[in-house]
Amino acid sequence: DDWINFLPTQERLTYQEAEKRYKIKMESKLDSLEGDGSSLNYSGLPSGVVPIYVLRATQKEELHFFGTHAFNEFLLVNKNKQIVEVKSIGQFLYPFPCGYLETLLTLTKFTNSYMYSPDENIFNADRQHAGDYEIPAIIVRVNPIEWREFTRSIKKDVLNGWKGKLGFNIIVAQCTTNIWNKARHHFGVGRIPDLRLRFWRLNPTDSIGKFYRFMKSLPERVAIFVLFLLGSSRKMEIVKKYGEKKTVSLWYNKQPFKWNVHPAGLFNKISPENSFLQ
Repeated sequence: DDWINFLPTQERLTYQEAEKRYKIKMESKLDSLEGDGSSLNYSGLPSGVVPIYVLRATQKEELHFFGTHAFNEFLLVNKNKQIVEVKSIGQFLYPFPCGYLETLLTLTKFTNSYMYSPDENIFNADRQHAGDYEIPAIIVRVNPIEWREFTRSIKKDVLNGWKGKLGFNIIVAQCTTNIWNKARHHFGVGRIPDLRLRFWRLNPTDSIGKFYRFMKSLPERVAIFVLFLLGSSRKMEIVKKYGEKKTVSLWYNKQPFKWNVHPAGLFNKISPENSFLQ
């Protein structure tokens, strides 16, 4: 369970720096327990270190289809030294499709993906970042059981990616969808907000935007048939939570255009007077 310590530390923050960025007090009590957690033992972490989970996200434009991403960030709060180590890990499709035709063909199939640390989006200067000063992220003060089970689940994703069994589909199982489902499963729907949008509310640009609007103009059954012509029946074997194998395909999803899990709801800037630091 100590694998988390081997992830690279991307930053070391003082309490003041961390509180200014994340809009939370480092010494606040846990969500479900009394106290700040300093007397508890967290699996794989040194004594006196308390983790805080952050669901971070980025976007290029509001309601964009491709230019969005969500990833895991861990704040390891050292109560003795009063510093915060920041680590991140996220899911990526690699290699990412290049060109219009390759992108269309990738839209309709499940393909393998990998977990990367640190998440490359911390370096993307051409995107908005949820969880960076004005734009709040989703923050969970986890108890030891939640921490153990969540980090074990992430470790399984890392191993499954190496085995070619970590499924990814841009329409129904991309990075934001997968991390959101995992976080709600482990931390509860009350602490992870609903990020679903109606699929046809999106507003992608460029050539994919033209294809999106063409599909939107079609009756849904016809649009699903177009996905079939582009290869939605292609299958992939993945490994589920408890090690069981499952064959997945976009064709198995009877309502691929119902929802899109999208970080747009996080990008509502808070006003300074609403900050607890003021």
